[in-house]
Amino acid sequence: TDKTKEELMLMLGGSDAHITIQCSGGNREGASSDAIDTQDNHAHYEELLLQDEDINRRIQEEDMSQLEMNSLADARFQLWETLLNELWKNVEASLPEGEVETFLAEKEAWISERETYATESANPYEGGSIQPLIYSEALTEMTKNKVEELLQVRGQSE
Repeated sequence: TDKTKEELMLMLGGSDAHITIQCSGGNREGASSDAIDTQDNHAHYEELLLQDEDINRRIQEEDMSQLEMNSLADARFQLWETLLNELWKNVEASLPEGEVETFLAEKEAWISERETYATESANPYEGGSIQPLIYSEALTEMTKNKVEELLQVRGQSE
């Protein structure tokens, strides 16, 4: 499923608990990649850090089912994936035409590497109810690191 909207509503396991994940700064859907500048991305990043910390706290401290924890871990991944996709659009739009193909190949290779890492991380838990949480956490770890890397590179080049 494509979860790249600015707001994700996650209903947890039939309970009344829910989490709304959103970024201020207006509706980015349909915005051109050059309309979202580095400052906006850094602000979005700071918001995501706070939301990320809240999700981690909830997973660790609140009494919830494994299914609910798995759902929160996936929502956490989706937060970082959304910002990563925004950053990649910005990078691609800023590249000279001759470098786009190389960038896209590197991006695809990194996505493959991330999937392999997540799968290998979750494999020891295969068949267990915690496997989706471990998988999502591994995706989140690599995605968050890539976001931080891209923000540093973008900030230095401007």
